[in-house]
Amino acid sequence: MQDWKRFIKPIRQPVQRSLQKQHQGASVTATETAPDQETQEAISVDTTNLNTFSGFMSDTAYEDLKNQLIQICQDRKCRSVNKLTYQQTKAFDVTSFVLLSDGSVYQCNYNLKSCQMSLSETSYDEAAINQMKEKEVQEEQAKLEQQQKAEREKLAKKKAVHKKKKAKKRNHVRQKKLRKSWQKSDPDESIKNNAITVYKGIRV
Repeated sequence: MQDWKRFIKPIRQPVQRSLQKQHQGASVTATETAPDQETQEAISVDTTNLNTFSGFMSDTAYEDLKNQLIQICQDRKCRSVNKLTYQQTKAFDVTSFVLLSDGSVYQCNYNLKSCQMSLSETSYDEAAINQMKEKEVQEEQAKLEQQQKAEREKLAKKKAVHKKKKAKKRNHVRQKKLRKSWQKSDPDESIKNNAITVYKGIRV
């Protein structure tokens, strides 16, 4: 009986050791994969600075934009996304830019008429977008200054014409007064001039 146990015992030990190894390997695998799942679940994205999009976007387009940006942020492990103030508007097309917390910039194109929205990554950074904004402000300022200069020149010409007409009218009134004063000072001459005028009128 003891000889039978001696043969069985060595067989049991390798089986138990192999089970322990399998169990240990499973626990190691679980500990290795768990942190990635927890990290992915723990990432929450702050989208409060996207609220200005809702001012001109439809509800559906705004929710779609927000969901896409949240997914992009989670993939890039970014915790916030902000809408930059610079914006381009042409007819019904509005182009906006958003900044992720890792410094990357995405471009959002939206059509006010069709309510269609598209999102794409750009090679810009925040400094480049600010330069675009400053350049546009400078161009608008230069355009405004040119318009103001043209208006000033137009007003100056109008004033010059008005001043010339006023001077001509004043001169005409002055001459008329002088003729009346001459007629009062020399009545005979006045009668003579009137006679000549009538005579000329008859001849004509």
